[in-house]
Amino acid sequence: MGRITREKLCEAAKEVLKLSRLYSRSEEYNEIWYDGLLLGYLQAKFGGMERQYHMKNSKVDFRQRSNRSNRPVLIELAVRTPRKAGALSPSQNKTELKKLVKEPWSKTSTRYLLLLDTLPKPLGEQVLQRYNATNLGAGRPPEHSVTVNVIYIHKDACYRVLCNPYKS
Repeated sequence: MGRITREKLCEAAKEVLKLSRLYSRSEEYNEIWYDGLLLGYLQAKFGGMERQYHMKNSKVDFRQRSNRSNRPVLIELAVRTPRKAGALSPSQNKTELKKLVKEPWSKTSTRYLLLLDTLPKPLGEQVLQRYNATNLGAGRPPEHSVTVNVIYIHKDACYRVLCNPYKS
């Protein structure tokens, strides 16, 4: 069992998309279905997974406890399906970004916003660049700069951008 890294999370997400296609009507499934599939895969591959981890009046989709340190990995999931075609836009995921940056930087090793795309045609990389321009605005920013790894996964594409939602 190992620690989740960006590369390993990308591989896991691609495998989850591949597994989902084994089901005849997977394009009709919603985020909660992919949530369960991803949790099972991550737990089997890496261990230490917690689902709907409670922190400061909110819940993060996944948290991987660390055996070596007290700094876990946090993962929020968003899924683009035919019924939720706009689900991967930055405006739709501000709440997820806020949850990821709430935990102090000293208590979390890495934060991921994982964007799974189940539609036939991938989105362009420009969608991820809009995350770079996202500013969570109002509210108290964390004391230290906090970045979120935003990862987009489609069966034919994989993009990544580092997002600092409280940049000045």
